[in-house]
Amino acid sequence: MISTILTSLTRRGSLVLPLFVFGLLFGCGTESKSSLQRETPAFEELHSAVEPGDIIVKCGYGPVSRMIVKFLDEDIPMSHAAIVVSKTDEDAQLAHSISGEISEEDGVQSIELKKFLKDVRKNSFRVLRHKADLAKRTEAAEFAQSLLPLHIPFDHDFDHQDNSALYCSEMVYHVEHEVYGNQCFDVDSIGDIEVMLFNSILVRPEYEVIYSW
Repeated sequence: MISTILTSLTRRGSLVLPLFVFGLLFGCGTESKSSLQRETPAFEELHSAVEPGDIIVKCGYGPVSRMIVKFLDEDIPMSHAAIVVSKTDEDAQLAHSISGEISEEDGVQSIELKKFLKDVRKNSFRVLRHKADLAKRTEAAEFAQSLLPLHIPFDHDFDHQDNSALYCSEMVYHVEHEVYGNQCFDVDSIGDIEVMLFNSILVRPEYEVIYSW
């Protein structure tokens, strides 16, 4: 993903390339004290609100998130998506896909809600729920959870016709399309690649925003 976007940005002559390289060199080490004290969504309130099958979209503070936001140029800055697959009294489990270039593990994997909330940029966080009944939403959560043991790699080619590799919004799109038969994200061409636009789900009539931060 990173190399693909960088290539496209270079071809477009964007000024974000040197800024991204600077951020990558100096922004990926141990977080500063001020960054560790950043405000985050209230876990208790959010944990009480979410249900299996809900979609979470957000933007983080890291250089890769900044690059994606600059690249997509949407009204609300968003750079990552996940699906709630299960919930206990203590936490909730999410399914998401992340590149091994910025994570110890590559591709579709699980993450706890508490950990997911550690890197959230204010005014970028939304939880969306499909308007289908609980049984259908549970089916979506179960389908997303069934992807976890498959070790599906991250899709660095942005190939939406091939589900053998999935990037984050592509994974969410795949689950929603398989279960509900609808398109949750618009697809647009930016430079030489096609990408899914995060903001497009916010106006889909099939979904409602149940939490914003």
